[in-house]
Amino acid sequence: MTASEYTLSLRIPLAFLLLAACSGPLDSSECLHARTAAMSADAGRGSHAVGDAGGRADVYGGDAASRPPVGSEGEPFTIAVMADAQYADVATHGRRQYRDSLAKLTESVADCNERDLAFVVQLGDAIDRDAGSFAPVQEVFDDLRAPLYHVLGNHDYEVDDAVKAQVPELLGMPAPYHAVTRPGWRFLILDGNDVSTYAHPAGSDALRRSLAYRAEQAPDAPEWNGAIGAEQLAWLEDQLDEAEEAGERVVLFCHFPLRPANTHVLWNADEVLAVLDRHPNVVAWINGHNHRGGYVERNGVHHLTMHGMVDTDDNAYAFLRFTEQTLEVDGVGREENRCLVLP
Repeated sequence: MTASEYTLSLRIPLAFLLLAACSGPLDSSECLHARTAAMSADAGRGSHAVGDAGGRADVYGGDAASRPPVGSEGEPFTIAVMADAQYADVATHGRRQYRDSLAKLTESVADCNERDLAFVVQLGDAIDRDAGSFAPVQEVFDDLRAPLYHVLGNHDYEVDDAVKAQVPELLGMPAPYHAVTRPGWRFLILDGNDVSTYAHPAGSDALRRSLAYRAEQAPDAPEWNGAIGAEQLAWLEDQLDEAEEAGERVVLFCHFPLRPANTHVLWNADEVLAVLDRHPNVVAWINGHNHRGGYVERNGVHHLTMHGMVDTDDNAYAFLRFTEQTLEVDGVGREENRCLVLP
């Protein structure tokens, strides 16, 4: 992580003072009020990062004048996101309470069903291990009223080699990576396990290519991360081009982060960031994987890492409300409230 990516802007304390007292659900009017105050306090741009913030709400954002006025069609809408339930019928180990994840998922689904949601995104690692863990998780999600989109995580592939190719199907996914659209918006579900040491059966060409890639491109990176392959990167570029031409803002969902730069990021995080940098309509990258959660803004893109649901007694998930001006994060349990300014 560069120094600029971990520097708090002077406008953050002002907005924080406006919202830090929030103890309940994030109030949209307060979010917009803080946004206006923050922008008037600092008309310049910057990169800001917060991880494991102690306050209940924070405000971040950039200069709207530098980005196109896209994504303005339609009314505000809300989605739900959750990450790293890692259910398995095994005993608690450290902070990870594997069996309790079913109850946490059930609680989150019930909460989702009380709200008017456009859709729900499960950000990967629905299970911790064993293909038999998928069925109980899916039974919980079967009660969900809103459309559900899964993202593939590394633990979802902690199954026998014979089952690995079936993991997307077991999760009911149309494809490992795909697009979801709404008026003025495009949401891209990405597969960060595309190139990896764990998602492909022993002896397969895909595994041989992945091992060669890691040896050449990321020899010191953890084996429990992965990369987005060339074919998927080309698809991503095409999707971003199409969205830009259509005047759509873009939000990307992946299990793995790009920033802050640490041991959890994709093997080819810099390559993916270079793609995003070519498209000013990208506004957010939302991921799991790092159970501690966190946030950084880079080049006007909000990088939001969700807390791992499996950790501790407390639940962790969030409702994200998209408006023309803000992305409001209404956190539940260990997940913080945030007000993210959209360019």
